[in-house]
Amino acid sequence: MSQAMELKFALLADHVTETREGKLVIVGEFDTIAAPAAPVTHAPVFLVARLEAGDAEELEEHQFRLGLFMEDGREIVPLSPSNPIRMMRTGAGRLRGQIIVQLGAVTFPEFGVYEFHLVVDDTVIARSPVHVVRIERPRPSQVH
Repeated sequence: MSQAMELKFALLADHVTETREGKLVIVGEFDTIAAPAAPVTHAPVFLVARLEAGDAEELEEHQFRLGLFMEDGREIVPLSPSNPIRMMRTGAGRLRGQIIVQLGAVTFPEFGVYEFHLVVDDTVIARSPVHVVRIERPRPSQVH
């Protein structure tokens, strides 16, 4: 990734869309999933990221890949094939690229910390964590 390119944000959400004007509509941003038992399946999972660059990047083509890993480095979902990032002019000599990936149902095999790795031009630029935690099932209240 060129040094002129800058990651503005990368996050996980239940749903993401982009308007015709390029505005992002992000619903249900999260970094923790709580469940009484593992494995835990969450569906859908969207990853959204915004990159910015100067005009010098306009002619360069950038690619991204995405994968899911345990905190200890174990691969849960292998890195995807390369996908192009479309850079759009925002004015004032800047370009913006938005990445929206719908992953569908993602299964986390055990409780722990996971990371979605966003790789741009062979460099990991974002590690979006997900904490999968156990919650106790509520006990029925006793009636006297």
